[in-house]
Amino acid sequence: MPLTRKQQQVRDRQELYDQWREAIRLREDGRPRADGVTGVLLPVRASYMDIQSWASEEPQRWARWAAPCPIPPADLRRFGARRRRINERTADRVR
Repeated sequence: MPLTRKQQQVRDRQELYDQWREAIRLREDGRPRADGVTGVLLPVRASYMDIQSWASEEPQRWARWAAPCPIPPADLRRFGARRRRINERTADRVR
């Protein structure tokens, strides 16, 4: 599944990733996303990880779709702290 008409494979160039990341920074109505881009990056990263694990289990079916994830770990580094704050706020409301 190409990301653009000219791109024939799933492997992303860094430049394309940077453009996509900038594009998802804002919602369709032009306002910034409440969660930054983490809410989009996590499912995309999970999809890459799923395909990689499927490719190791069924290479004849999935190996051609397996590609390195273009999302660097640094882009998700602060997600753990953010998730802990959300859980703390939820726990405070429940108590």
